[in-house]
Amino acid sequence: MQTPRSRRGFTLIECVIAILLIDVGLFALMSGTVLVARSAAAAGERAAAARVVRDRLDSLALSACADTTRRAGGGSLGAPPRGMESWSLTPGPAGFLALSDSVVFTVWGAPDTLVLSTAAWC
Repeated sequence: MQTPRSRRGFTLIECVIAILLIDVGLFALMSGTVLVARSAAAAGERAAAARVVRDRLDSLALSACADTTRRAGGGSLGAPPRGMESWSLTPGPAGFLALSDSVVFTVWGAPDTLVLSTAAWC
């Protein structure tokens, strides 16, 4: 006959503690996954805003010297990123134009702003 000390296996308490430790580890992995997903979504919004600003600056640089009556503009953005855009042309010395475009958009409930500026020579 075997005594209780010589039996092999796990007690109920050991099994419960092991399950709790596994649960804590899985919870940490899940919360890390949520953080990565939120960061990826925010990066996507910022990339979309950068495309909007870059496209606007490209079009302004190409048409700035031809149309000297338009000096500022803006409006709301319908496609992602949803937000407001504003741009301006400022005459500078020796035929240079300062071009500036900004987009204000929301990432996870907080406003974020992207501003790019460049110069064009006419």
